[in-house]
Amino acid sequence: MAGDTLYDLAQRYGITGGWPALHEANREAVGPDPRYLQIGTELVIPGAAG
Repeated sequence: MAGDTLYDLAQRYGITGGWPALHEANREAVGPDPRYLQIGTELVIPGAAG
């Protein structure tokens, strides 16, 4: 969703470790700077089935 941040997504999905864990799981897709998340980037949600 436009305007989402790694912090917002980590909160929404209850990710253990918060946004740093989400960034670590998606470093290749997100890049080295977690402040910049491109619209349309597909993320892996740590701990999610599938």
